[in-house]
Amino acid sequence: PIISLSATRKSIQELPRRIGFRVAPGFSERVIFRELFLKGLTLLDMRRPGLGVRLNMSHVAAHQEVRMLLQAIGLPAHNGADTGNSLGSDPI
Repeated sequence: PIISLSATRKSIQELPRRIGFRVAPGFSERVIFRELFLKGLTLLDMRRPGLGVRLNMSHVAAHQEVRMLLQAIGLPAHNGADTGNSLGSDPI
């Protein structure tokens, strides 16, 4: 059966109350996530020397999605100060 988008959204709003979880903003389908996954990397690895990946606005938007998810689940933002291997919070 075909399920409408509105029915799916309604279910996602009701389920947290029924079974005890919370909904967090998700990731969009982005090429960068697939490319990095195949290399065993994440956006937090982007500043590591030698990766050969040039950052663009799509990467910045993807990193913002990661930040929003980390914030939603209560993890501290990683600013890259300790290892220098993340996008951090500085503007690109």
